[in-house]
Amino acid sequence: MQIIILSLGSLIITMYVFKEWEDAKLRLWSKVKKLKKHIPDYGYSDSNRAYSTDEKFCRFVIQKLRDVKWKIVDVLNMLFETGVNNLEMLEKTKNEIDMFLDEVKIRELSCRRSITSEVLDSIVEYDFNITEELEKLKRETELLFEFSLKIETPANRMFDEKDILELNKKVQTIEKHVKKIREMFEERDKLINLKKLHLLDFVKEKIKTI
Repeated sequence: MQIIILSLGSLIITMYVFKEWEDAKLRLWSKVKKLKKHIPDYGYSDSNRAYSTDEKFCRFVIQKLRDVKWKIVDVLNMLFETGVNNLEMLEKTKNEIDMFLDEVKIRELSCRRSITSEVLDSIVEYDFNITEELEKLKRETELLFEFSLKIETPANRMFDEKDILELNKKVQTIEKHVKKIREMFEERDKLINLKKLHLLDFVKEKIKTI
């Protein structure tokens, strides 16, 4: 790790340089390249860039989740107007997305001062997998919306049982994607936020106190 101290008048900025990033970038270039399409100047070459990348990544996640949430709201409104009342699962999924959104919005980043190649690899893997999973979530939500458009409600305003089963099946798929994204985001947060120190970093800190 290299430490750079920048002085801007009375403001002093300390920047930690992560030399391991160049090797990690080469190892995972295909994934980094795809991430750069969504996150401008994606990278973890130093602490300042890590902060910037994390902020932009979180904004990306928030926007994707919001898009999914409002698509679900459209489905809820459309089905309610059609006379469907069995919408508890869909309401629950929307509420889970709301809670996840709040968690992402209020989190605070405390970036590592040093970082290993293994941890950098893991962070990139999580960033990539979360991005891919968000795309799957978007596709499944669009399929749910298209399915809702095709629903024909009988004159007695009773929802067809087969339609209910198909609706719940699609909602369960969406719920699984939301849960998976949330779990991956939490694991990513532990890595980047020092909530869970890498074993090597932990040993080094202990040695310093001896």
